[in-house]
Amino acid sequence: MFPESTGLNLTVTVAAEIFQGNITKWNDPAIQGLNKGFTLPPNTIQVIHRSDGSGTTFVFTSWLARSSVWKQGASKSASVFPIGTGAPGNEGVASLIQTTQYTIGYVELNYALSASPPMTYAAVFNHDGNYVLPSLATTAYAVSNSTAVLPAGNGDWSKVNMLNATGPQTYPIASFTYILVYQELSHVPSMNQATAEALVSFLYFAVINGQHLASGLSYVPLPQSVVALDITTLSSITFNGHSLPA
Repeated sequence: MFPESTGLNLTVTVAAEIFQGNITKWNDPAIQGLNKGFTLPPNTIQVIHRSDGSGTTFVFTSWLARSSVWKQGASKSASVFPIGTGAPGNEGVASLIQTTQYTIGYVELNYALSASPPMTYAAVFNHDGNYVLPSLATTAYAVSNSTAVLPAGNGDWSKVNMLNATGPQTYPIASFTYILVYQELSHVPSMNQATAEALVSFLYFAVINGQHLASGLSYVPLPQSVVALDITTLSSITFNGHSLPA
């Protein structure tokens, strides 16, 4: 087996075969071939996935869908997985992985990095042909190498994609976390001037000063180009047609 500090090497195709139920044993030749020099056990792979609708599931299955063997498509729904045990939230998945032998699952980076006891995670084959472990640094490369051109804040972000971004040390499974806000806040039922100002003030804090807290919470800070775009977007938010203070 692998030492505590090391994980498996996995490709998107092998991962898709596992989560689809086509590879069921840890010593399957497809896994063993990526991890030469280690003796993998013959035990059955216990697949853990989210039991609730999840953006984490959507990002993960969008990555799996880059392999032609994944037939389920991208989805936020737990029903996208034909096998495995569901658990609520990232914390539920992390807990099952940590307390059940021979499991595999997926969680947000902050849960992987801050879990106690520590979790072992796979090195994933990336765009440039390297096996890369998840970290703040390798995820930051995914952001910086895929955000040179972005739409306006009120534009169409459905095609913004960080999956399998270029770069020798880029982790291939990454995404923004989004907050959706009305540009004209008076359209929100029960919204008043004070609440609108408090909301926009919080968003300015999150985008500017809050970025200094990101790394300590195991999130990647936004690049300055994205911060600038967000500030421009926030300045366009109004209440009853009037701009709101920062």
